[in-house]
Amino acid sequence: MPKRPDMTQARGFTLIEVLVVVAIIVLLVSILLPSLSTARKRARGSVCLSNMRQLGVASHMYANVWKGVLVDYGLAHDDHVHESEDESEAESTTWVNSLRREYGNKLVTRCPEDDSPYWTQPYPDTEEKRRVSYGVNEYLTGRIDGYERYRRLEAIRRPATTILFCEMTRNGEYAISDHVHPVDWVVNPRVEAAKQIELALHVEKSNYVFADSHAEPHRFEQTFHVKGQRREGAKLIIDWVHNMYDPTLAY
Repeated sequence: MPKRPDMTQARGFTLIEVLVVVAIIVLLVSILLPSLSTARKRARGSVCLSNMRQLGVASHMYANVWKGVLVDYGLAHDDHVHESEDESEAESTTWVNSLRREYGNKLVTRCPEDDSPYWTQPYPDTEEKRRVSYGVNEYLTGRIDGYERYRRLEAIRRPATTILFCEMTRNGEYAISDHVHPVDWVVNPRVEAAKQIELALHVEKSNYVFADSHAEPHRFEQTFHVKGQRREGAKLIIDWVHNMYDPTLAY
């Protein structure tokens, strides 16, 4: 007959052994959790990038219909009113509605990382809520003096490096808007730009749509970086490292 095990020789773990095992588990969890969090952020960033690629395609469809003319903006920011005095005209003007008329409800205009409180509640002292995670570059809307012709797609010399859409800030007055003003960022770029856009929403980068319709992530300084400034009389001269917003400088 098989010999029965001698139960008197069995013993449990010592307290020190248990503590060692627990310490190892805690260490492994502390190592893995940041990696899992980063992986989730990257996944959401990829979904956002897909959304923005749709914006690029829809913008080209719109331009094809309207003889090369790109979309315009119409939603509020600083004065808490619509950019147009006529609210119904502003609603019609905003690129969100313009592109949906061409592309339909397949157009996704909210980033999965966008947790702005203004999706569900109005911005203070207004009745306006957030409608979109993305904003159009004002340089390409024909609203800046001297840049009127750049609302036409054919006028943009380097569309692959000229930004059409970026990710709007989730807080502050631009959170309910649909466009950005890069011309205002020159003096203190990161501080001023952060009032209008998200600088690093997806693991130190944010996503951008370019005028050729492609989308890709970049660090802010890869898109807008001032090397230095000087004055020649009354004129301010900017030495640029990068400016992917201004179609005369993008390269």
